[in-house]
This record gives sequence, C-alpha cells and structure tokens, in this order.
Amino acid sequence: MSGPDSLRDVARVEAAALSSASLTAIVRYRALYPEERSEIPIEAVLQKMKRDITIRSIEARDGSVPAFSVEFAYRDRFVAQDVTQDLVVRLIDANTRSEATPHSNFWILHRSPFDRSAWIG
Repeated sequence: MSGPDSLRDVARVEAAALSSASLTAIVRYRALYPEERSEIPIEAVLQKMKRDITIRSIEARDGSVPAFSVEFAYRDRFVAQDVTQDLVVRLIDANTRSEATPHSNFWILHRSPFDRSAWIG
C-alpha cells in the first residue's frame, strides 16, 4: 500500500474509529470531562476530545503508510494512557473490518504524553 490510496485508507480507518458513537462510548465508560458534560452538550464534549487526540501517519521512504502514532492529552495521565489504549483498539478493529484495506497491515505507535511508547500491531 502506498501513496494517496494508503492515506485514504488511513483516513477511512481513522474516521470509523473516531466516530461520535465510538468516542461517546469512551467518554461515558472512562467518565471523561465530568465538568464539561454537566455544562455543555455531548457533541461539544466530543469536539473537545477530538482536539485532544493526535493521530499522525508515519510514512516509509517508498511513500507507504505502514504505521501511525496515537496520542491523547488529558489532565490525568493514567486515564490518558487508558483512553489512548481504547483508541488504539478501535483503530485496529476498524482496520480489521475495513473492506477498503483487506490486506493492510498498519502498525500503530501507541503513546500517551505521560507514558512510554510501545509498538502495537
């Protein structure tokens, strides 16, 4: 997989993993943003969460995208690590189920701003 097709595939996987339903489930399960949830609609909370998530494609020299990094910034570093893991699981699941990338083999660099990095694939 290389070039624009690989970037489109990553974008599809990312969109599926970061859907409103997926992020709402994480917000509720991990009890994220309690103050914000009591004051603003869930859609606004999800927009804040999306700003706190960073996903970067890591391109190989041949232009393929064999990996990407995932980061989540949050006030509690342990919760940030757990949420980052939740996001990684959703990205892997979305990649596995994606018909657009039946033979893709993405590697994900899982990282919390407060935690060590680990390769997950």
